Amino acid sequence: MAGQPARRSMQGMDTEECSLCKDSLHRFCRSAVLRTTCCGKALHQTCRDNVLTSSMTDHQKRRCIMCRSVYPMSEEESVAQLRPWVEKGKAWAQNMLGGMYVRGGNLRQARQLWELAARQGHANAQYNLGCMHERGHGVVRSFEKASDYYQAAGAGAAQARCMLHATL
Repeated sequence: MAGQPARRSMQGMDTEECSLCKDSLHRFCRSAVLRTTCCGKALHQTCRDNVLTSSMTDHQKRRCIMCRSVYPMSEEESVAQLRPWVEKGKAWAQNMLGGMYVRGGNLRQARQLWELAARQGHANAQYNLGCMHERGHGVVRSFEKASDYYQAAGAGAAQARCMLHATL
């Protein structure tokens, strides 16, 4: 489908689990999901919060519980940890780095990264591209393209369902 965003691949979505509690990170989970920039492991926000309020030492809390890397203390350190994952073609990393580029004002670079992730079926990247096209941020405004991206994101991004109805 040239010119069309990839449909969200559901393969593996139901089986990915929180790296801490081992519960499913199912796409309809009510808990926010985080992904570490060091090793790319996913976990529930509540699990991370529990680590921060635990009796672990501050030294232990500042390290990734999965790979033991030190958590980044700045945006630059986060980017440095993400770059190798982006270069390996990891959609989650492309999406995260795209968000950082938006916050830094580089919409062109964000769009390029989100397009790479969207082609792999990453729902949040598809949703982000839908927003860009709907609002005309960094691209020519197009409700048709926005609708295509929102449809591609589908159930993988709850916001996409709401935005899709607004653009139809």
